[in-house]
Amino acid sequence: MDPLGSVIVETGRCIFSFFFTSIATLIKLQHNTGRLRKEFEKLEDRKNGIEEDVRLAETEGKCATEQVKGWLLKVEEIEQEVQPMLEKADRLAVQGCGPCCNILPRYRLCRRMAKKQLEVRQLISSCCFDNVVMDKKSPENKQHCLENGGNIEKTIRNHRVQGT
Repeated sequence: MDPLGSVIVETGRCIFSFFFTSIATLIKLQHNTGRLRKEFEKLEDRKNGIEEDVRLAETEGKCATEQVKGWLLKVEEIEQEVQPMLEKADRLAVQGCGPCCNILPRYRLCRRMAKKQLEVRQLISSCCFDNVVMDKKSPENKQHCLENGGNIEKTIRNHRVQGT
């Protein structure tokens, strides 16, 4: 009877461990989703503010600096990575954890979201520009603005079309 008791205890321990891990993963996924969504909204607000500043400056004959254009392109790239993650997390939250609950995809998504949250936070903190725009009046700036189209939306659109 002693071996049978130890088998039952070990089986119970494995089942408890599985359910505890499942619940912990689901809670952590919800937590990471909420934190990523919050950081992503901050990034979106910052991006929209900078784009608005650039649009206003373009009406005054100025164009965005290379640093600003590069930052906006990085934001576009990270947006394309984060949106599907958030959508997948929403689908998994609606799906719940029924009998066919697969923990591994949830765990992987949770880890990827934590990494993306760090990237988003770094982008937000790197958004301290000395100059958002430059004047087209000086000859080198005028040439720079002409070469780059002078229009930030056009630059981003071209970047998307090129497939990067």
